[in-house]
Amino acid sequence: MKIIILMFALMIPMTTFSAGPDSREGDRAAGEQAAVGVLKGIRGKLTEEMAKDLVKSVEFCHENAIPLTEKFWQEHPRVTKVKRTSLKIRNPGNAPDDAETKVLKAWQKLKDQGKPLPPFTLESVSMNEVRYYKPLMVEGMCLTCHGQPAGDLAKTINQKYPKDKATGYKDGDFRGLIRVSLKPEKI
Repeated sequence: MKIIILMFALMIPMTTFSAGPDSREGDRAAGEQAAVGVLKGIRGKLTEEMAKDLVKSVEFCHENAIPLTEKFWQEHPRVTKVKRTSLKIRNPGNAPDDAETKVLKAWQKLKDQGKPLPPFTLESVSMNEVRYYKPLMVEGMCLTCHGQPAGDLAKTINQKYPKDKATGYKDGDFRGLIRVSLKPEKI
């Protein structure tokens, strides 16, 4: 039986699983735990920095957002990487790969059609990697820098991120996703 499953897995290199009864609970739980931990950690640090000095918080974000993303998932033994990405990126280091782009476009299409986004998607990308994707939605705090920033704030964003595409959002817009790469559970 194990040989048949392995042969079948090798024939189909990428399988997508959406939320529902067929989802793998261990993968979902590990992905959700890491995603929530990263998002809470980053939100907490950004809120702290924004309270000190809004303009300087852009500099803090520029220097620390990617390292902070990595810091807040390291306690999860199955997690190999966490990444935040979007179709409208601010930092080129967060550009989506092909698999992420596919999910982002599918979710943007759902949002454009007025349909709800799934709470997560699981995808087996190889024998060694399962990806958990969680949608990121724009909320009040996000609008400070991702809505219509003005004045010194806009100037600093443009200096730090000269190719910025991540503005013009409104509350409730689909912003992007957080991707958690996991080592697969044993079959």
